[in-house]
Amino acid sequence: MAADIEALWKEAIAHHSAGRPAAAIANYLQIIGRDANHHVVMNHLGAALAETGNHAEALHWLAKSVELSPARARYWFNYGRAYQMTGKLDEAAGCFAESHRLDPANKPNIVQLARVQTQRKDHAHAIELLRPLLSANPNEIEIIDLLVIAYYESGHVDYATQLSRHSLTVKDFDAQTHHFETGNRQPRPAQVSLRSRLPPPPPTPETRHRNIIALSLWSDAPRMVGAARGNIRRAKVHLPHWQVRVYCAAALEDEAIKVLKEEGAEVIPHGSPPAPGAGAFRNLESLGDYLCHRVLLRDAERGIGAKEAAAVAAWVESGLPFHIMRDHVCTLEILPAGFWGAISGRLGGVTDASRRYAAGPARQACQLFLRNEIWPVIKSQCLIHDGVHDLFEARPFPDFTPGENEPPFVGAMRR
Repeated sequence: MAADIEALWKEAIAHHSAGRPAAAIANYLQIIGRDANHHVVMNHLGAALAETGNHAEALHWLAKSVELSPARARYWFNYGRAYQMTGKLDEAAGCFAESHRLDPANKPNIVQLARVQTQRKDHAHAIELLRPLLSANPNEIEIIDLLVIAYYESGHVDYATQLSRHSLTVKDFDAQTHHFETGNRQPRPAQVSLRSRLPPPPPTPETRHRNIIALSLWSDAPRMVGAARGNIRRAKVHLPHWQVRVYCAAALEDEAIKVLKEEGAEVIPHGSPPAPGAGAFRNLESLGDYLCHRVLLRDAERGIGAKEAAAVAAWVESGLPFHIMRDHVCTLEILPAGFWGAISGRLGGVTDASRRYAAGPARQACQLFLRNEIWPVIKSQCLIHDGVHDLFEARPFPDFTPGENEPPFVGAMRR
């Protein structure tokens, strides 16, 4: 590799590794301009383009890289990831299968092939791939969670439920031990802290503006905007003494914002395009709003219903500062991002602590933050309603009268 290409390559890899794919792309293109058959750079370029959402260009360069060097498992893996991002699951499965054939012992290859097979509803193949990995790695969360979904979707509900319980237990253990630095085992500096505040009064029509349903709308896709609109309407029926506040993407069109406001929501758009995972954290800002009494943190696409409202009422009556709901075998987080609540002002340092997580993929980053930083702090002071497990002193959901178009379980998708 010529000296100038070597310098460009090192700089590109530094950008890419630091989460700056756009800067890396510029360097990769310069290298290809000088060496039109540099398949290593082509594959890295394709992966970086996929990360920025330029899938058509990504697939172009990834195809060229595997054409020039078809025996490299990593090339096929990156090619499969790009297809997976576009929803072309059959093509993705073919690429991952070829990557697995070339490097059959590579665990990430196996896991990704199993993941796409689960997405394709080929659960038997996913289970066949994952069972040996589970035997060798019985506490690896990614493997457990994929098997929960594969077994549940293929009708093996009892075994899926056992694995689901194991997943939550492992995540709880990992979250508790996360508070110690690897190596010296000394406690980490406090990230999120508990603050004192007297329990506020129950929600009433007069205090509606102080009790917030903080919807996270971190996509400007029309179906997501429609889901948020539907939840605003359902909140009026099931949680009439609560005000919906929508934290939305910077790219949301003015007309969509107008529609949400006309439905009665407060709308708080992001002031600028956020970091890759920052959008999913936006509704956490409501936790520090001292003018609020309580906050329900929800995802826009998860339907609000009577069962949820009954659980929220039980939480308010309990006087406890935090509330968590899990109601399905495949709800696999100890603190699910869209199913929890808090007395506002009880948590300090949330915004600062979340910044180091926000550079990752949106959903994964937010869930990891909630698991590692929030759950250990609130675990002993929350009311948990769980329709499947009795872990962490969880209670069954209260009795309720199903509403019209009641979601099949708390957290069900409604778009």
